[in-house]
Amino acid sequence: MSKLRGLQHGRDGYQADAMIAPNNPCLDYLPRWEGYKATIERMTIAPDRRPDGLMPTDAFANFPTQGQAQLARALSQAIGQSALERNPADFGYQQLLLRASMHLADTADVHGHSVPTLPISVRTAGPRGMFVSIPCAMGQHSFVTALENLVGTGSVTFDVDTPVGQPIRVNKLKSLTVEFPANGSPRRFIKTMLKKLDSAVMTGFSDEVKGAFHRSPEDCALSLAALGIQQNLGALLVTGITAKAMAQPGAPLVLMELGQFLVHTGIPVVCVGTPGVAMSLVELGASVSSLYSHGAYVITPFNAEDPHWGLYSEYTWQNYFEDVYGAKEPVWFGQQMLEHCAGHTELLVKVGRYVRDFHQKPSDAALTPEALTCFANTALVMESKPLALLHMVRNKVPFSRGTAMRFADWLPLEAAMKLISLTDEPRYSPLLLPLIGEAS
Repeated sequence: MSKLRGLQHGRDGYQADAMIAPNNPCLDYLPRWEGYKATIERMTIAPDRRPDGLMPTDAFANFPTQGQAQLARALSQAIGQSALERNPADFGYQQLLLRASMHLADTADVHGHSVPTLPISVRTAGPRGMFVSIPCAMGQHSFVTALENLVGTGSVTFDVDTPVGQPIRVNKLKSLTVEFPANGSPRRFIKTMLKKLDSAVMTGFSDEVKGAFHRSPEDCALSLAALGIQQNLGALLVTGITAKAMAQPGAPLVLMELGQFLVHTGIPVVCVGTPGVAMSLVELGASVSSLYSHGAYVITPFNAEDPHWGLYSEYTWQNYFEDVYGAKEPVWFGQQMLEHCAGHTELLVKVGRYVRDFHQKPSDAALTPEALTCFANTALVMESKPLALLHMVRNKVPFSRGTAMRFADWLPLEAAMKLISLTDEPRYSPLLLPLIGEAS
């Protein structure tokens, strides 16, 4: 970016030359919306077992629902809108690119002192934050992988002209996925993000021990924005946010920094968290409301009427039960597995994996409901308490708020949100029990 030194800085954002209307090269690398059917096909993940019995990853499948496709459409549109606001071929915008690079290159202060800097902000149409609520054991990793497959994860470089007559090389990073720290540490989050960025575009930000990311929280938020602008980031995916992580002292600060990132850049941010996280977002108020400014997308466990459960149970039978009990899936299999797993797809696979590992060779006997119950009880012993809570929610059985908070990541979103208004209540009000039951 040193070749941009001939550009003049503006103090109130970038000023585009009205006589120059260059094509935006970033528009060539946007995710293409091709309709719901094509999107569902692209987001489908179904690892198959090989003839030797191994699976490439032994991972969880993702059979996209209409809700997932709607999120994909909204995210694709948001990425396109954000790209229109950030044209690296525009001579005026190049001033902002230079300013962002100079800010990130400044490593003078190692003591946490703020360093005066010019504004680093894109004139956007507003923050594009999306929150995805997904309960425990609903295949979050596969879902995020499906999103990455849709929007892309790689980076591309290209040259653009400058007013000094010498082209500069610009990087375009399609998306970046960052795991939310389990301890809620802002420093850990930034370190993880920088390592992911270094791996994606071969930079060395995570090796720095001073500079832009080692100052005040305000400077860190500004530095995150500068990074997104410099790398022409398409979308930021923040995954693995849990209620336990949000209970840590530094976690709200991480969300507030992400909120500032949204405001400064207009780059879409998708936060993928559990229903318990939604409670924290609402309680933090306007400081993080930009994280769901483009809506909340809810992924729920499946019920008996949902045809997707049939897809998951068929997939599980083929990959885990077929070699033991034959190719024919019993007609009762899907319904009983639904009762054992409460519609959670990862638990379905966990039972299947246990059954396959339990048998060293094909069984001479057919699988019975009683045998499956024994397998499920053993395989899901670690999940027995949250599953018991879900059973109480479905059957409108009163339970303590402490129990609900302990397993808030498993609750239906509507039931979790009810806990916000019950802070001083030792138990659910009988008037709210029907609503909680409906939410399940």
